[in-house]
Amino acid sequence: MGDWYEIICLSLSALALVFGYIAGRARRASVENNGEAQVRRSLAKYCRNRDSHVLSNVTLRLEDGSTTQIDHVLVSTKGIFVIETKHYKGWIFANPKSKSWTQTIYYLKFRFQNPIYQNYKHVKAIQKLCEFIDPNLIHNIVVFSG
Repeated sequence: MGDWYEIICLSLSALALVFGYIAGRARRASVENNGEAQVRRSLAKYCRNRDSHVLSNVTLRLEDGSTTQIDHVLVSTKGIFVIETKHYKGWIFANPKSKSWTQTIYYLKFRFQNPIYQNYKHVKAIQKLCEFIDPNLIHNIVVFSG
């Protein structure tokens, strides 16, 4: 009986770990995409009665075979707006030319990659895809939603 008891306990423990892992990933994905969902809804509302369309969560293959994920692409008569969303709270200290920016929440500081640089790669991918469009009509936009 001892062997069966150990097998059942180990199986239940493994099952609990798997479910915990899955639940944690789902919760994390929900939090990470909250800001993107807010921006998507705002853009969809904006596009309703205008000559524009929004694409969200766009994945493009790059020349080197890797892929890049773009939060939103707004296509309008005014141009193409490549939008990177950051769902950050607190104070953001930034210089557009710095490689990293700082988020401050109370006394805690967190450094993160300059999203303008991050989105530059997305803009270049769209420019390559849409070579027939004047590059000056493709714009790099960063939105903070927190």
